[in-house]
Amino acid sequence: MAEVKQNVNRSRRTVAPVTVRRSAGLPAGCRGASRPPCGNDNDPATTIPGLRYHKPRMPVSKPSVMMNFLEALLAIILGNLVYFALVPHLPPAARHHRFQPDLGTLVDFWFCVVAYGLIRSARRWR
Repeated sequence: MAEVKQNVNRSRRTVAPVTVRRSAGLPAGCRGASRPPCGNDNDPATTIPGLRYHKPRMPVSKPSVMMNFLEALLAIILGNLVYFALVPHLPPAARHHRFQPDLGTLVDFWFCVVAYGLIRSARRWR
């Protein structure tokens, strides 16, 4: 059984009725060539009620994946270098002990996150 709801297109200020299946909560028919058919089991955007449609995913280029990997690796290396350079000056609670999760692990992680943020900021400023 279907019910009719009012769909308001805000850009044109027009009101158009849309038929909604009660079982799925999705429109019965999709308008527009860029949208996938409704109820497509392979597309999570069409199977979750209330979720908007998204653009089709574009393939990721290998150079961008490699660049992201190198940025992350550089951030980890720089963050650890700064952390281990400052270990003698840190309070005992902030020092990492081998094979134990402790506050020192979080401090080390924080240095890596800061290094990653600086690398990403520097890359965007270029």
